[in-house]
Amino acid sequence: MSTNQFNHSHLRLLLSLKPEQTISRAVKMLKGNLSRQFGRAFPDQLKRHQTRTPLAEGYFARSSGKVNLELARKYIDAQTSHHGYKGAWTKALKYRNPAFKSPAFQLPHSVCMLDYHLVVFVTKSRTAVFDETIAPRLFQYVMAVGIKHGFVVDRISLLPDHIHLIIEAIPSVSINDCALALLNNTQQWMEKRYWGVLKETGAWDVRQPSFYAGTVGE
Repeated sequence: MSTNQFNHSHLRLLLSLKPEQTISRAVKMLKGNLSRQFGRAFPDQLKRHQTRTPLAEGYFARSSGKVNLELARKYIDAQTSHHGYKGAWTKALKYRNPAFKSPAFQLPHSVCMLDYHLVVFVTKSRTAVFDETIAPRLFQYVMAVGIKHGFVVDRISLLPDHIHLIIEAIPSVSINDCALALLNNTQQWMEKRYWGVLKETGAWDVRQPSFYAGTVGE
């Protein structure tokens, strides 16, 4: 699904992609098809301008959504109180990345700000597994997973039975890739470092094989 707006120098499009699709692949497909069709329809134009394609190499991409980044951050920050958890101990359940700044990635020829709200690692039967002791080490591990898999964490809110995150990803990585990287790596991390917690809570298969993802932007 898409809408578009055209002027003499560029084309704007609003696209809706499947979770497994990436921005970079969508742009490549669109540019390839548009260039080919333009060349067939207007060969004299390309010859006159001494070029093989009418389109520049770069592009701008930004996620959009029902809420902007600041509102999404406030929502994440309010999760502990929203779920009824109060007290000084809940401060350890929140993480803000002090180094985060959008756009998070410097890309050749392109500017991309692809921000997502993710809810992952919902435990089986909503078993309370995570706490303020696990939280700090888990947050650092999640940050490392992001660096390895092409996304940066803006902030995290940890609840006993699920995790909320805001992340920004590179255009060649899909939101499905990000979610699976978090689910699979964090599962293994918990089994390796907190097997006693999983045994005590009966949550060996910690997570539900599903997630929520929503785009965030103006």
